[in-house]
Amino acid sequence: MLSDPNSLTIVSILLATWLVMYMIKFTPLYPVLQQLGASIEYGVLIFRTSRLNDFLNSFGAKHERIVRALSSLGVALSFYLLIIGVYTLHVNLLNYFRRPSQFAPVMPLIPGVTFSVSSLPYFFIAAATVIIPHELAHAVVASSEHIPVKSTGVFFLLFLLGAFVEPDENKLRGSRLTSRLRVFSAGSAINFVLYLLAVFLLVYMFIPYGIYVMDTLEGYPAAGVLKADDIIISLNNTSTLTLTEFKAFMDTTKPGDVINVRVIRGGKVLELTLKLAASPSNATKGFLGVYLSQYYSLSFAPDVNPSISTMIFKTLQWVELLNISVAVFNMLPIAMLDGGLLLSALLSNFIEEDKSKIIEKIATLYMVTILLLNMALSFRIPGLQYWVP
Repeated sequence: MLSDPNSLTIVSILLATWLVMYMIKFTPLYPVLQQLGASIEYGVLIFRTSRLNDFLNSFGAKHERIVRALSSLGVALSFYLLIIGVYTLHVNLLNYFRRPSQFAPVMPLIPGVTFSVSSLPYFFIAAATVIIPHELAHAVVASSEHIPVKSTGVFFLLFLLGAFVEPDENKLRGSRLTSRLRVFSAGSAINFVLYLLAVFLLVYMFIPYGIYVMDTLEGYPAAGVLKADDIIISLNNTSTLTLTEFKAFMDTTKPGDVINVRVIRGGKVLELTLKLAASPSNATKGFLGVYLSQYYSLSFAPDVNPSISTMIFKTLQWVELLNISVAVFNMLPIAMLDGGLLLSALLSNFIEEDKSKIIEKIATLYMVTILLLNMALSFRIPGLQYWVP
């Protein structure tokens, strides 16, 4: 939580970094950056280039028919994501007051605050699978609609690396409604497809294969016997390949019981013996004193090194999480998001511009309020800290 000293330190560093980046614009260093094709806008470092324009414009035009067919499906998918996003935020907000146990945290991804710093490598890999396909999809669909790409680029905001594509705005505004809808929908549509791919791989590539020991509690039986990265596969010869099996066995134990623990450590199977302590939450139940999580191994290579299997599994988890998050969030009817651009395109096509602008502003203000309420209430959840992989 933000009250944690480490979290406050990280947030302070991020804010200081942003301030330094913003101030560079007023120093002699800025003209040098401009000569390199960079600019700083609102504290964001941006690099633009036109070197990819020919490739992107020719690719979309060359495959115009299939790109248009797929992007038309993307329009339908994006409207579905818009509805899901709006509905979910409203239901989640109501759950906080009516069914608190079903309230899900809605928070920005901040290392050390909402996810562990140790997960940054997975975050960056997954972010690349979100950003690059998202922007390329916009560019390819735009070129298939004869809307040329003016520039592409990357930007740096604090610890975030992003990418963007800038189509010819005049051509885009003057294009048909169907063309604009296809362009605006392309990014979220491809993110949703990548989300489905990640889900498919997680389901069919991995199987539960034991209980992963993250750490041990000092002063309890597991300390000094079990080690971080151990995989518990059985207790007293009873299979514990899932957390459900592990919990079911532990519910049958009592303090003082001596149990045999079979673990995989460094690729070898070890037999260990422990005498259980009393559980802090129920003095009649046995307790090992370990931080646990479900371990998943590759279905086609269950005996592979746990660190390799865990690395692949966590990467796919992050790919799944970030792609569905961006796919849905980006379709919210908020100005500057693709969902807001979809709404604007539809309204401007059927009603007067002045009325359209008013409705867009109301929709943006309303959805931002709902989003901020979800986020504010998330920070009130007792004990909430790292809530992503």
